[in-house]
Amino acid sequence: MTPQTVLRMFDDWLQNSTYGVNKKLDYLEAQSLLDGDSVPPDIAFVGNSYDDACVAKGDKPPSRPALYVTHELPARFSGRDQAPGRVEGVVPVAIRYITVHGDLIQGRKDAGHTMRAIRMCLADLFSNAQSAARTRAGLHIEHYEELLVGEIQETIGGAQVTGGMLIRCNVIDSHP
Repeated sequence: MTPQTVLRMFDDWLQNSTYGVNKKLDYLEAQSLLDGDSVPPDIAFVGNSYDDACVAKGDKPPSRPALYVTHELPARFSGRDQAPGRVEGVVPVAIRYITVHGDLIQGRKDAGHTMRAIRMCLADLFSNAQSAARTRAGLHIEHYEELLVGEIQETIGGAQVTGGMLIRCNVIDSHP
Protein backbone atom coordinates (compact mmCIF):
# COMPACT_ATOMS: atom_id res chain seq x y z
CA MET A 1 0.00 0.00 0.00
CA THR A 2 1.37 3.37 -0.95
CA PRO A 3 -0.31 6.26 0.87
CA GLN A 4 1.47 8.73 -1.43
CA THR A 5 -0.84 7.64 -4.27
CA VAL A 6 -3.89 8.47 -2.14
CA LEU A 7 -2.42 11.89 -1.26
CA ARG A 8 -1.69 12.58 -4.93
CA MET A 9 -5.30 11.80 -5.86
CA PHE A 10 -6.54 14.29 -3.25
CA ASP A 11 -3.95 16.89 -4.30
CA ASP A 12 -4.96 16.61 -7.96
CA TRP A 13 -8.67 16.72 -7.19
CA LEU A 14 -8.41 19.81 -4.98
CA GLN A 15 -6.77 21.57 -7.94
CA ASN A 16 -9.23 20.24 -10.55
CA SER A 17 -10.29 23.03 -12.89
CA THR A 18 -13.94 21.90 -12.91
CA TYR A 19 -14.55 20.47 -9.42
CA GLY A 20 -11.67 21.85 -7.35
CA VAL A 21 -11.77 23.96 -4.23
CA ASN A 22 -11.41 27.30 -6.06
CA LYS A 23 -14.46 26.45 -8.20
CA LYS A 24 -16.38 25.65 -5.03
CA LEU A 25 -15.34 28.97 -3.48
CA ASP A 26 -16.85 30.66 -6.56
CA TYR A 27 -19.99 28.56 -6.05
CA LEU A 28 -20.32 29.67 -2.41
CA GLU A 29 -20.26 33.28 -3.56
CA ALA A 30 -22.63 32.74 -6.49
CA GLN A 31 -25.16 30.96 -4.25
CA SER A 32 -24.89 33.56 -1.43
CA LEU A 33 -23.66 30.92 1.02
CA LEU A 34 -21.06 33.09 2.79
CA ASP A 35 -23.46 34.45 5.44
CA GLY A 36 -22.40 38.04 4.81
CA ASP A 37 -18.67 37.32 5.02
CA SER A 38 -16.24 38.26 2.30
CA VAL A 39 -15.18 35.68 -0.25
CA PRO A 40 -12.02 33.86 0.85
CA PRO A 41 -9.10 34.29 -1.53
CA ASP A 42 -8.48 31.49 -4.02
CA ILE A 43 -6.09 28.77 -2.92
CA ALA A 44 -2.71 29.70 -4.37
CA PHE A 45 -0.83 26.49 -3.53
CA VAL A 46 -1.82 22.86 -2.96
CA GLY A 47 0.90 20.40 -2.05
CA ASN A 48 1.38 16.99 -0.51
CA SER A 49 4.02 15.56 1.78
CA TYR A 50 5.42 13.19 -0.85
CA ASP A 51 5.96 15.59 -3.74
CA ASP A 52 6.47 19.02 -2.19
CA ALA A 53 9.47 19.72 0.04
CA CYS A 54 7.79 22.59 1.91
CA VAL A 55 4.95 20.26 2.95
CA ALA A 56 7.27 17.37 3.83
CA LYS A 57 9.46 19.64 5.99
CA GLY A 58 6.58 21.60 7.51
CA ASP A 59 7.94 24.82 5.99
CA LYS A 60 6.07 27.92 4.91
CA PRO A 61 4.29 27.46 1.56
CA PRO A 62 5.59 29.32 -1.50
CA SER A 63 2.28 31.24 -1.66
CA ARG A 64 -0.80 31.53 0.48
CA PRO A 65 -3.52 30.63 1.12
CA ALA A 66 -2.38 27.07 0.79
CA LEU A 67 -3.61 23.56 1.40
CA TYR A 68 -1.22 20.93 2.75
CA VAL A 69 -2.33 17.34 2.11
CA THR A 70 -0.58 14.92 4.45
CA HIS A 71 -0.76 11.37 5.70
CA GLU A 72 -1.28 12.01 9.38
CA LEU A 73 -1.65 8.61 10.96
CA PRO A 74 -0.35 5.14 10.15
CA ALA A 75 -2.46 3.42 7.51
CA ARG A 76 -4.41 0.53 9.04
CA PHE A 77 -5.13 -2.63 7.15
CA SER A 78 -7.45 -5.30 8.42
CA GLY A 79 -6.89 -9.00 8.00
CA ARG A 80 -10.60 -9.69 7.43
CA ASP A 81 -12.42 -10.21 4.18
CA GLN A 82 -9.25 -10.18 2.11
CA ALA A 83 -9.50 -11.84 -1.29
CA PRO A 84 -6.36 -13.09 -3.03
CA GLY A 85 -4.71 -10.14 -4.77
CA ARG A 86 -6.74 -7.57 -2.86
CA VAL A 87 -6.05 -5.72 0.39
CA GLU A 88 -8.51 -3.33 1.99
CA GLY A 89 -7.59 -0.73 4.54
CA VAL A 90 -8.05 2.75 5.93
CA VAL A 91 -5.78 5.63 4.94
CA PRO A 92 -6.24 8.84 6.92
CA VAL A 93 -5.67 12.02 4.93
CA ALA A 94 -5.31 15.44 6.55
CA ILE A 95 -5.83 18.76 4.80
CA ARG A 96 -4.60 21.93 6.48
CA TYR A 97 -5.65 25.43 5.43
CA ILE A 98 -2.76 27.87 5.75
CA THR A 99 -4.08 31.38 5.74
CA VAL A 100 -2.77 34.49 4.09
CA HIS A 101 -4.05 36.68 6.92
CA GLY A 102 -2.24 37.74 10.06
CA ASP A 103 -5.72 38.44 11.46
CA LEU A 104 -6.87 35.34 13.34
CA ILE A 105 -10.57 36.23 13.09
CA GLN A 106 -10.48 36.76 9.31
CA GLY A 107 -8.34 33.63 8.98
CA ARG A 108 -10.97 31.61 10.84
CA LYS A 109 -13.78 32.97 8.66
CA ASP A 110 -11.82 32.19 5.50
CA ALA A 111 -10.91 28.74 6.85
CA GLY A 112 -14.54 27.94 7.67
CA HIS A 113 -15.74 28.84 4.20
CA THR A 114 -12.77 27.12 2.56
CA MET A 115 -13.42 23.94 4.57
CA ARG A 116 -17.01 24.03 3.30
CA ALA A 117 -15.73 24.42 -0.26
CA ILE A 118 -13.37 21.47 0.29
CA ARG A 119 -16.26 19.32 1.61
CA MET A 120 -18.26 20.19 -1.51
CA CYS A 121 -15.25 19.38 -3.69
CA LEU A 122 -14.85 16.00 -1.96
CA ALA A 123 -18.59 15.28 -2.31
CA ASP A 124 -18.02 15.49 -6.07
CA LEU A 125 -14.93 13.28 -5.85
CA PHE A 126 -16.85 10.60 -3.96
CA SER A 127 -19.85 10.65 -6.29
CA ASN A 128 -20.29 7.54 -8.41
CA ALA A 129 -19.57 9.56 -11.55
CA GLN A 130 -16.00 10.23 -10.37
CA SER A 131 -14.88 6.68 -9.62
CA ALA A 132 -12.04 6.94 -12.16
CA ALA A 133 -10.60 9.97 -10.34
CA ARG A 134 -10.33 7.80 -7.20
CA THR A 135 -8.33 5.08 -8.95
CA ARG A 136 -4.61 5.18 -9.68
CA ALA A 137 -1.68 2.76 -9.71
CA GLY A 138 -3.76 -0.21 -8.56
CA LEU A 139 -5.35 1.71 -5.66
CA HIS A 140 -9.00 2.67 -5.44
CA ILE A 141 -10.44 4.97 -2.79
CA GLU A 142 -13.77 3.26 -2.32
CA HIS A 143 -15.36 5.75 0.08
CA TYR A 144 -14.61 7.59 3.27
CA GLU A 145 -15.84 6.43 6.63
CA GLU A 146 -15.30 9.66 8.51
CA LEU A 147 -14.69 13.30 7.74
CA LEU A 148 -13.76 15.60 10.60
CA VAL A 149 -13.49 19.38 10.22
CA GLY A 150 -12.24 21.84 12.79
CA GLU A 151 -10.41 25.00 13.62
CA ILE A 152 -6.70 24.66 14.13
CA GLN A 153 -4.30 27.13 15.61
CA GLU A 154 -0.81 26.07 14.68
CA THR A 155 2.17 27.45 12.85
CA ILE A 156 3.89 25.92 9.86
CA GLY A 157 7.13 27.62 8.91
CA GLY A 158 5.94 30.95 10.30
CA ALA A 159 2.59 30.72 8.48
CA GLN A 160 -0.71 30.49 10.34
CA VAL A 161 -2.94 27.42 10.05
CA THR A 162 -6.56 28.15 10.92
CA GLY A 163 -8.49 25.15 9.66
CA GLY A 164 -8.12 21.46 9.08
CA MET A 165 -9.87 18.35 7.92
CA LEU A 166 -9.21 14.65 8.51
CA ILE A 167 -10.70 12.14 6.09
CA ARG A 168 -10.48 8.41 6.86
CA CYS A 169 -10.59 6.75 3.44
CA ASN A 170 -11.35 3.12 2.73
CA VAL A 171 -8.85 2.04 0.11
CA ILE A 172 -8.56 -1.14 -1.93
CA ASP A 173 -5.12 -2.19 -3.20
CA SER A 174 -5.55 -4.62 -6.08
CA HIS A 175 -1.77 -5.18 -6.38
CA PRO A 176 -0.59 -5.80 -2.79
